[in-house]
Amino acid sequence: MSIETEIQPVGSPAVGAPPAVAAKCSASRRAVALGAFTSAYAGLVHLVVAPEHLGHWWVFGVFMIAVGVGQIGLAGWVLRRPGTSSAMVGILGSLAIVAVYFVAHTRGIDIGPAGDDGHGGGHDAETAGPAAIAATVGELVTIGAFITLLPLMLRRRVVNLLGALGLGAWALWLLGGLG
Repeated sequence: MSIETEIQPVGSPAVGAPPAVAAKCSASRRAVALGAFTSAYAGLVHLVVAPEHLGHWWVFGVFMIAVGVGQIGLAGWVLRRPGTSSAMVGILGSLAIVAVYFVAHTRGIDIGPAGDDGHGGGHDAETAGPAAIAATVGELVTIGAFITLLPLMLRRRVVNLLGALGLGAWALWLLGGLG
């Protein structure tokens, strides 16, 4: 008795799968590709702006390099092993980067060498330039793409948590807690 098996790529439907299953697998492959592309794109933007940030303070520059390398590495990981773990790392990492962006562009970062005004460490709120906006859009698209890869119950929890965080950020902004 001979048993033949065909190995399918991750996210591929089994041979003879119903059209609905094939469509779902195709959508998952597109989400993986989109999330990987936007993560790598945001990572490249961070690497491009790293020299400018090194000029402000070496820690800021190293942070940009680490973020860029991490985002590009995430893109490779999710392409090779798409799944809940890589999606959650992508969502949480991108969310953390967006949070740092949000603080840096609303109230400023309270660490670093003394500013030009001679007062303590830290930097005033940055102006959002094209590179910062491009990277942030890439991170937000990465989050959205990776959310679609999560199992339904986890996806619901993550979306609800993100909604609560967004409302909390708006409340802080409206109450003057961010500036």
